[in-house]
Amino acid sequence: MKVQASYLHERIAFSVFTEEMRNTALDAIRTRTDRFSDQFGRWTALQESIGDYLAQNEIPELGVAIASNAPLSGRLVIFTQKLYFRRQSNSHSTILMHGTLDSDASVKLQAELSTEWTVGTTGRKDLSGTRRTTVLAYIQDIDTIGVARLLHLRPIFIGHQINDEVSPIFSLASDDRREVFPSQIDQFKLRGFDTELTNADIKSVSRIPEKEIKARFARILGEVYTNPDWGGERSDLFTDKATMNGLPKSLAFALKDPGLKAKLTIDKMGKNADQALRLFTEPADICIVQHHREIDPQVRNFLSALARQNSQYFMVIDGRPRPESLRRTSY
Repeated sequence: MKVQASYLHERIAFSVFTEEMRNTALDAIRTRTDRFSDQFGRWTALQESIGDYLAQNEIPELGVAIASNAPLSGRLVIFTQKLYFRRQSNSHSTILMHGTLDSDASVKLQAELSTEWTVGTTGRKDLSGTRRTTVLAYIQDIDTIGVARLLHLRPIFIGHQINDEVSPIFSLASDDRREVFPSQIDQFKLRGFDTELTNADIKSVSRIPEKEIKARFARILGEVYTNPDWGGERSDLFTDKATMNGLPKSLAFALKDPGLKAKLTIDKMGKNADQALRLFTEPADICIVQHHREIDPQVRNFLSALARQNSQYFMVIDGRPRPESLRRTSY
């Protein structure tokens, strides 16, 4: 995996690396500084080392750790979302980073960044205003403010992951959301997934039992095996019969009971979001959540975090299709 850094805290990075990785990084620094300027050589070598570290270690996504109620203090986490950066008013050497976790509005994020560790003038420029970026950081401290939590972070890396090993069918080397849309699945293209739903359509679907919805998806996909529902299932439907641009893709579905009349939110996906967590343990290329009404954007962000953590992709099928002009068609 390759990364492009705007901020790279060398000292903390070396404390995270194993002894073997530290030696490899130091050798790379010596090689690079012989060929380039000292500072540019160090940045190049450290970026390669961070990329290797991320490729070799399973770092928990922050949104997943929070939803699953994992211990947070002192934990190393990674996440990708929009954050706000600004210079501290009384200091030219400190940049403040803050935001709200995109999968849980009750979690606030904050960090102070020393300009000593920004990667050149480009890095300083990138760390200003609102930016979508990837952050690898320790959770240094947690404050509770009413029902909200403020996480004080100590970042190691801020920048972008560039995964050049992604299958060409997805064309997602630089797309960190990992989302696929229904109209991209060959079996769905002629099934009305591009049609705007009416209130009558939604009301009609709400009367169809979940068992029948599963059977209808199975028929569309040509899947003959459907397991009976039970409490510990990882998915409601799994198939390897789907294709995307003619290439086979495996799909796993979590179908929400039509009895749920409200918007689908994370807290309606089981205790500690375990329905979504189980879904992503399936050996599927694409994990799909279906609900006949609205699906909260925080659910979409949570599925995005799960997809990144598990090297999979996700899809939502809801009662509010996007206008065709907003759909991606370049995969």
